[in-house]
Amino acid sequence: MAGTETRVPALLHLMALKLHAAKDAAPHRRYKDLIDIFYLVDANKVDVLGEQFREMCERYGTPDLYEEILRAARKHQRSSAEIRSAEQPGIGPATARVDARPILCLELGTVV
Repeated sequence: MAGTETRVPALLHLMALKLHAAKDAAPHRRYKDLIDIFYLVDANKVDVLGEQFREMCERYGTPDLYEEILRAARKHQRSSAEIRSAEQPGIGPATARVDARPILCLELGTVV
């Protein structure tokens, strides 16, 4: 695949597609799309409190989806802070965090 050109969607376009898919999806599908959105937000340091993200959520998703993403982001922020506070200088990261995936808690379930 070296030298092969591939087109990929822009970050905001991909999130808009996921929001649109989650809007009317069955609960299990909606949950998967929300996890994908959250990973994109986390990996790309998207400002979920910013006007652009809120408008995108309301345009392609629903206000409820936006609120659900905000709740998950706040829980993730608290979990990350708790993990950092459990780390001890000179010893390394706390064993509570096994990999680099974010800890995500949504109303539909929990992913660790």
